[in-house]
Amino acid sequence: MSDYKHRKYKKKYLKLKKYINQIGGFDNTPSEPMIHNKGFHVILDYSNLVSSETSEVLTNNIVKILEETVKVAELNVLDRSINVLGKNTGTPPGFAITYTLDQSHMTAHCYSNLGILAVDIFTCGDISKGKKAGEYFMKEIKMVYPMIALRSKHLLKRFYYME
Repeated sequence: MSDYKHRKYKKKYLKLKKYINQIGGFDNTPSEPMIHNKGFHVILDYSNLVSSETSEVLTNNIVKILEETVKVAELNVLDRSINVLGKNTGTPPGFAITYTLDQSHMTAHCYSNLGILAVDIFTCGDISKGKKAGEYFMKEIKMVYPMIALRSKHLLKRFYYME
C-alpha cells in the first residue's frame, strides 16, 4: 500500500474513532484507558543577566521574584536553601537557590560572572500552578533585569499515568 493510501485510511480511521467515542462507543467494547499527567515542568535558561550588583544583592533580587512566584502560583514551600557562591570558596560567583515544595521543587542557579541563569520549576498535582509559576517568573525577571535574554524554554508534562 502506498504511503498516500496509508495516510488516507489512517485519517478515516481516526475520524471514525472520534465519532464512535462521541456517541459513547460500541456496546460490549472495553473503553481505552485515559492517559493523564500529574506533573508539569518548566525549564528556563537565560543569558545576558547584566548587573553591577554583588552576588548577594543579585541573589536577594532573585529570591524576591521566587517568593512572589510562590505566592502568585499558590505553592506551598516546605524548605528553602539559599547559597551565595564565590565568597572566598574558590567557586565562580553566583548563587544556588532551592525550594522544596509540598508537590515537588523550584530552583535557580546563576553564574553571575557569565550572566547566565537556569530556573527549574516542577509541580505535581494541580498542573496549572506550574504553568502560572513559570509565566509569572518570566514576566518578573524581565521587569527587574530588562537586558536578560530567554535562550531556552521547555514546558513538559510529567508523571504520566493511565486511568
